[in-house]
Amino acid sequence: MSLLYRIVYAAHANGTHHKLALDALPLLRAPDADRWQNLFLKHAPKFLEGSKAPDNTFKDFKNHVLHVRDKYWGGAPEKAAEWYGKLIAELRSEQWEQAVYSAGVLSHYYTDPIHPFHTGQTEAENVIHRACEWSINRSYDDLAKLGRQRSAAQPVDVPVPPGPNWLKEMVCNGADLSNKQYERLIGHYDIHRGSADPRAGLDSVAQKLVGDLIVYAAAGFARILDRAFAESGATPPDVSLTAETFVATLQIPAKWVQKKLADAADRAAVLAMYDELQTTGRVEATLPEDDRIVRDLHAVEVEAPRQKELAAQRASRIAAGGDVGSASTAPAATASVNAAPTQSAPAAQKAESQKLTPAAPVVANKPAPQASVTSAPPSALPQTKADAGPQSAPTGTTSAAAPAPMATAASTTSPPQPAPAPAPASTQSNPAPAVAAPASLIARMANLGSTEAPANPDKAAPAPANDTQPRHTGENSDKPREAAQPRFYLKPSDDVAAGPSIGPKTADRLAKVDIFFVADLIAADAEKLAKKLKNIGIRPDTFVLWQQQAQLVMDVPGLRGTHAQLLTGAGYTCADTIAAANDDAVCAAVLEYATSTEGQRLLRQGEPPAREKIIGWVRAAAATRDAA
Repeated sequence: MSLLYRIVYAAHANGTHHKLALDALPLLRAPDADRWQNLFLKHAPKFLEGSKAPDNTFKDFKNHVLHVRDKYWGGAPEKAAEWYGKLIAELRSEQWEQAVYSAGVLSHYYTDPIHPFHTGQTEAENVIHRACEWSINRSYDDLAKLGRQRSAAQPVDVPVPPGPNWLKEMVCNGADLSNKQYERLIGHYDIHRGSADPRAGLDSVAQKLVGDLIVYAAAGFARILDRAFAESGATPPDVSLTAETFVATLQIPAKWVQKKLADAADRAAVLAMYDELQTTGRVEATLPEDDRIVRDLHAVEVEAPRQKELAAQRASRIAAGGDVGSASTAPAATASVNAAPTQSAPAAQKAESQKLTPAAPVVANKPAPQASVTSAPPSALPQTKADAGPQSAPTGTTSAAAPAPMATAASTTSPPQPAPAPAPASTQSNPAPAVAAPASLIARMANLGSTEAPANPDKAAPAPANDTQPRHTGENSDKPREAAQPRFYLKPSDDVAAGPSIGPKTADRLAKVDIFFVADLIAADAEKLAKKLKNIGIRPDTFVLWQQQAQLVMDVPGLRGTHAQLLTGAGYTCADTIAAANDDAVCAAVLEYATSTEGQRLLRQGEPPAREKIIGWVRAAAATRDAA
C-alpha cells in the first residue's frame, strides 16, 4: 500500500472502526483494485468519518447489534442493506466522496455484530463491555497482527452467499460466528487488570479469538466492497495522492493530540465504571449511552414478551389437571404432570425445544425490567439452584413432583438458534450458523479453549449484583447471600508504604520512629513525635496530612490514594466533612487544586478528575456515614 495509507493508518485512524475499514482496502480483489484503493485514500477523512457515524451521529444503537439467541433481535442486517443500496447509487452517479462516506457507514453496520458482545445481552457482559472495547481499541494493531499470523497458512476467505438477500445473510453469518465466543470472551476478560492497563485486560485466549474475528471482519467487508464495485458497473477515476499525502503529513501532530484526548476520555469512562462496580457491585449510573439504550430496548421488546409468555404458561401449568385433593381428578392430574414435558406445552414450543443444544450452564439474571436470560459462564456469574426475586415466578414449580416448569425454564435459558442440523450437545455449545464461516477459521477458534473461566477466578469478569444466590459449599451452604460489600483500598494492617504520599523510601524513614503499619501511622501523635520526625526530615504538619489521607482512604469506599491527596489538597480532610459538603463546592475546590501547579505535579500533568467522579466520592462518604 501507498505512503498515504501508512500515514492515515498510523496517525489518522483512531479506534477499532477506523482500522477495520482501512484493513479491508489491501484485501480488495476487484479489477482496478489499486485505483479503488487510491480513491478511498483520497477521501480518507470521509471514509473514517462514515465508519464512526453510527456511533457519533446516528446513535441508532439497536441497529448495531444482532442477538442470535433472541431470534436475531437487532437492526444490523437491514441497515447494512440500506447503506449498501446508497453506495451502489452513488457509485453509479460518480458521487465519489459521498460513496466513500457511505462505504464507511456500511463497514460499521457489517462489522459491529462480529463483536461477540453485540450478539447477546447479560448483566455480566454489560459490566465489562466498555472496558473490553477499550482494551481491543488500544491493542488493535497487536490483535490484528496475531490474527493474520494465525491465518497465514490458510487465509480467511469469507464466502458471499447466493440470492438477493446475500448481504443480510453475511451479517447473520458474522453474528453466528462471534456469538459462539460470547461466554468465552466474558470469561477471559479481566476488568481488574484492564481498567488499569487496557492491554492487560485480554488474556491469551481472548487475544486469539478477537484477532481471528478482526481478520474475518476485514475480509468480509472487502468482499462486500468487491461486490459493490462489480454491481454498480462504475469505473474508478484516476487520482493523484501527492497533495493528500502532504496534507496528511502536516496533520500528524494534531491527530496525535486528538488520539491522546480520545484515549483520556475512554480511560476516564472505564475508570468511572470500575469504581462504581467496586463500590456497588454493579454498573448503572456510569453505564454508557449505547449500552443503556440497547439494554432497555431489549428489556421491552424481548424480555417483557418472554416473561409474559412464561407467566401464561405457568398459570396454565398450575391449572392443568383439576383441583388439588379431588379424588375424581387426582389420577388425571398425575397423568398430566407426568406427561407435561411432551403434552402440556404447545406443539410449536415442543418443536422448538427439540432444536435446542445446551449453552453455558448458568443463567444471567438482571433486576426487572432489564432481566436477561442469555447464558453466561461460571466465571462471570454465580451458579444457582433456583432463581430468586420476581423473575423466579415464571419458571418456579409448585410441587417437587412437577418437572414441566423446569423443562420450560431450560428452554428459556438456552433460546433456540436456527440451524439446519445442530451438532450433539457433547460437541458444541451453540448451534451452527446457517451458512458456515470458513472451516479453517472455525477450527482455529474451536481450539482456543474451554468457554469456562480461567483457572484463577480473580481474573474473571466480576459477578454483578443481582437477585440470584451464589454457590455455597460446606456447612455455610444454606446461608443467604450477603449484600455486596464496598471496597476499601487501604486497611490498618497494610504496610505504611501503602499509604498515600508515602512509598518505600519514606516508609524506611518512618520505621526509625517505630511506624511500620498504617495502624501505627494513624495512632501516632504528631506533636509528641515532633522532635523524632524532625530528626528524620519529616515535618509534623506533613505527617498529619499523611494521617488524614490514609484515614480518608480507609473511610470512603472506592477512594484511592491520589483521590485522597486531591481532597486534602482542596481542604477536605475527613470523611464526615466530605459527606456533609455540597457537591458543587467539593467539585469546585478539587478541580481548582487539580489545575494548580501543586495539583498538576501530583497528577503528573494528567487530566483532572471528572466531575462525576468527584461527586461519586461525596456520595460514597455520605453512604458510609449513613450506614454507620
